[in-house]
Amino acid sequence: MINSLYGKIAQGIKHRKISNFSIPEDGPRMLEASAITLPIIAAEITGLIRAALFELNALWRADGVKITSTTTDGSLVVAPVGYNFNTVATRSPAAARLQTGRDTAGITGDLLEIKAIGSSLTVYRTRANVVYDQDGKCVSKAGASMKFQSKNLDDIAAEMRSIAAHDKIETRESTQLTSAFAARTRKARDLVSISIHKKEHLDYDYKRQLGRDGETTPFTTIEKHDKNREIVDKLHKQQVRATPEAIALKASGTRMRRDHQNDVETTTIYRAIRRLAAKGIGGWQWDKTHPAFDVDRFVKAQDAKRPPIRLPVEAADTVFRIAAAQAENYIDATLMLEAAIPCAKTHLQNPEAVFASVKSKDLQHANDAPIKIKNTKSNEQS
Repeated sequence: MINSLYGKIAQGIKHRKISNFSIPEDGPRMLEASAITLPIIAAEITGLIRAALFELNALWRADGVKITSTTTDGSLVVAPVGYNFNTVATRSPAAARLQTGRDTAGITGDLLEIKAIGSSLTVYRTRANVVYDQDGKCVSKAGASMKFQSKNLDDIAAEMRSIAAHDKIETRESTQLTSAFAARTRKARDLVSISIHKKEHLDYDYKRQLGRDGETTPFTTIEKHDKNREIVDKLHKQQVRATPEAIALKASGTRMRRDHQNDVETTTIYRAIRRLAAKGIGGWQWDKTHPAFDVDRFVKAQDAKRPPIRLPVEAADTVFRIAAAQAENYIDATLMLEAAIPCAKTHLQNPEAVFASVKSKDLQHANDAPIKIKNTKSNEQS
């Protein structure tokens, strides 16, 4: 009810053009204020909702509930079975004020409504998530206005998983109605269904700063927020996934390119390591057994001439694993990492265990490899 009222209270505050399509001679005009337009009340309506959401999220977190996504008037959370959300709501001053308004208006029932319950979930970005039951069946989805081939929830969930797994952004074909504006301006014949090609992805939207642990925090400045969103837009125009690693590489001034085999982040990291090896920096060696060095002599010669690439700390895990595979001991691996990314060791999680794991896999592969014997004697003696 308050949301409906908000539309008239906020009408005309922001300048935008509207058209009355039922009157051909009535061209686009500025939307005027309504009889009850009042900016301070409009701000209080949305502000009160946000205050209640923030307070509720804080109270739930204190009870061990994990907040995975919050939008407009609701939250997607991971909570214990049987957790009573409305009981907690009584401890929120903003939520209590909303409840008072409901009581005054004669609205009965709980303040909070449970929209869906499941056993597991996947959150891709704002308004793009999937909730599953204990049998792995999809019980709820938010598709971020994406067009899907099927209306079946399990099919949609599978399609979202497929989109999220792609190394690059795919252009997908879907159908939609032409707009009334296009029909009026003679750009379309009527409100009919047309086929369109649209780039669709499930990359995180970076409205907040995404941490390595999956938690998000507000950007410290508007400039940092705008810079991240600008990088995201540039990557998407190149049909490159806006992963945290890709954004960090782009922000560090690294030129992003893709080869015929690898995703763009891996390709960039491999190229940086090859240049170190070609120049003999930091203990890196040219190792043909690793895919990073699977290039021809021309590329190797070019790598030796070009300056090293500055990699961000977000690439530290990948670089260290490659160094661990090359180095004879843990100290050498850390020195090789420092040559690629100065002060990167502090950003690694349990590097000793990672080094041991990489080496144990190398040893296992060596043991599994077939033993080749070159016979120097006759077949009868061998």
